Amino acid sequence: MATGEHQPPAQRRTPAQSMHRALRLMRRSGLPPLKGDDGTLAYARAAGVYLDGVDAPLSDDRIVPSSVALQRGVLVILTFGQSNAANMGEGHYTPKGPVYAFNVFDMQYYVAADPIPGASGDGGAVWGRLGDKLVNANFARSVIFVPIAMGATFIQDWLPGGPFCRRLQLAIHRLRLAGLNIDCLCWQQGEAEANHTNMSAKDYSMHFGSLLGVLRYWGVTAPIYAAVATLCEHGEHPCQNRVEIRRAQKELVSPHRRVWSGPDTDRIGPDHRLDGCHFSKSGLALCAQAWFDALTCPLSVRLSLWAKHRLLALRGKDRGDLSLESIPDHG
Repeated sequence: MATGEHQPPAQRRTPAQSMHRALRLMRRSGLPPLKGDDGTLAYARAAGVYLDGVDAPLSDDRIVPSSVALQRGVLVILTFGQSNAANMGEGHYTPKGPVYAFNVFDMQYYVAADPIPGASGDGGAVWGRLGDKLVNANFARSVIFVPIAMGATFIQDWLPGGPFCRRLQLAIHRLRLAGLNIDCLCWQQGEAEANHTNMSAKDYSMHFGSLLGVLRYWGVTAPIYAAVATLCEHGEHPCQNRVEIRRAQKELVSPHRRVWSGPDTDRIGPDHRLDGCHFSKSGLALCAQAWFDALTCPLSVRLSLWAKHRLLALRGKDRGDLSLESIPDHG
């Protein structure tokens, strides 16, 4: 079947099925518990979770005491995925309001200035801008981001047996040690599968279900906002699989599994990207606004959009058209 042809929506896995597959993957991978974790950078480095020269550099002058970061009404957001969820954008942004980062590698609180500790890269990120928007709109009195995104990762890299599942596990474990409860998770990933694999929508959905099962097994009950993200015109592209991955990402939304729509970052066109992939300053601003709109969208609107998409998918009218001509430029 041609890439652009409509395919019937993949059968959804129930939460129990997702959990069962997640447990099978965890047993198969032999992922050991985090014994002896003393909360230090040295432990994270020895465990191969913190990667020198890849993860964002640490600056002691940005550290703030927990009494400053942990204000009443704080919103805790874990962010993960690949490069556009990390520090790969243009420039460096410093939040103007009470926006902080909890770095899982050393368990310190930092001002969420770029590059934000915890994620890979040494450039700009979307999260500091988003934090300012959330505070300015009185959606939160303060925000703590927990960024762990790693550039160029595939969704399977985050599953048990993958090279970055341990990174996710350490983050959840150390958040518990710090007494922090996650309020929501932001997943922004998919460019890798869209441009470097022929993965089907069904398989991407299955892998996400396994990732969700792992998080629920670890006791993370917070809602997950999943972005639609496939556009990356940087470097070689052996595959043209964006239609399939976009379809999968749209179909991840499931109210009973507490999975909601994140932004459609593909709508941020090449004019707002440094290299056809990573965001320029204007692209980061647009992405922050898109994440803000997704996180603050009323529940009634979320349910309406979800129902509309499911109806279109069942009727075979949502073909995930993503020619550049069909994607408006947010200039």
